[in-house]
Amino acid sequence: FQQAIRAGDVQDAFCREIQVNGKDDRKHWIRQHMYFIQSSNRLVELSLNIDEQKSNEKRLEKAKQKAEEANEETRCFLNSISHEVRTPLNAIVGFSTILANSNETGEEYIPIILRNTRLLNALIKNILDLSALDAGKITFCYKQFNIEKVFIDMGSYIRNNLDEHSLKVVYEMPECEEERFITTDEEYLRKLLLNLLSNAVKFTNEGSVTFGCRRREYGLYFYVSDTGCGIAPEDQKSIFNRFVKLDAYVQGIGLGLALCKSIVKHLGGKIGVTSEKGKGSTFWFVLPNVQ
Repeated sequence: FQQAIRAGDVQDAFCREIQVNGKDDRKHWIRQHMYFIQSSNRLVELSLNIDEQKSNEKRLEKAKQKAEEANEETRCFLNSISHEVRTPLNAIVGFSTILANSNETGEEYIPIILRNTRLLNALIKNILDLSALDAGKITFCYKQFNIEKVFIDMGSYIRNNLDEHSLKVVYEMPECEEERFITTDEEYLRKLLLNLLSNAVKFTNEGSVTFGCRRREYGLYFYVSDTGCGIAPEDQKSIFNRFVKLDAYVQGIGLGLALCKSIVKHLGGKIGVTSEKGKGSTFWFVLPNVQ
């Protein structure tokens, strides 16, 4: 370009961003300016270091990407929730109307109304809990309590809400009485277990659902095992992401496991799954030992 300017073949100024190797063995971004002053027959060159500008551009690009991902997530959320809220709500309104206008007792409609009421209530609770956790508005309350009462309550609730599922529900306790006393947030431990148990029942048509707790050196190990359909290896990586549904025909918007992941993270633990297609799944989470 210098030769072209000197020869008079180029009249326009040169301006280009280039990357160069510096003396510090690092790559740097330079904006190179070059123009020819005919009156003095001089070639003027100016090199500006624009590393900071490029760094800012990268940050802006990342921010833009995050904003686009957030918009896509919001769109998915609105699309999913609009359908999932309408489904139980239509059932509640429809069968309640029939019940109100019928001269008969309509006892067969009551379980349907109650089941869809529970579904709608659980959906709204999950949305509110996840939003509160994301906004940092949750204060966890750690206290010591006996895990046995929690397990008894969870077992009773799941047995009473199996609907048409015919499953055996089993809970397994630590053998040592002292190990049954743990310190964590009881309310959110119940939310964790309830979400995982409800999920297990949803995808298990026959067999059993087993849940329990073991004290390990690295923390409190909780698990929920089922004899359901299982999860393919390629799907296990994304199962805890929001709005992920492996079966489009099963009710839900894919927030239950995402909520569990968020709760465990805020409690300082970790969560995972081991599963084999057609042979059931074991969802587990580990909470830190708190004295």
